[in-house]
Amino acid sequence: MLNLYRRGEITPLTFGDGNKLEAAIIPFAAFVRLMRYDHAAHVHAEAAFQAELSRRVHDSDASDESGMTVEELAESVRPLGQQWADEYRAAQQEARDE
Repeated sequence: MLNLYRRGEITPLTFGDGNKLEAAIIPFAAFVRLMRYDHAAHVHAEAAFQAELSRRVHDSDASDESGMTVEELAESVRPLGQQWADEYRAAQQEARDE
């Protein structure tokens, strides 16, 4: 398999049971490209989330809307906001546990 990759063959070697793929072996260069792509997509999604969250905070302040926590506001920007709120709560809990 290594010799195939060294010659430029990029077809992944896949594994799984019952025609359900569960894993793949790919050339390291392809792995690096995928990681860079995933990172860029995450950064873009995070920037969009932060911009929307900032807009909603500003709108909330402008309308004198009160009583909403940062986590609740973040959750309203689904689905990335839900993920952020969950991570925020976990970090807060971890800090309290220490």
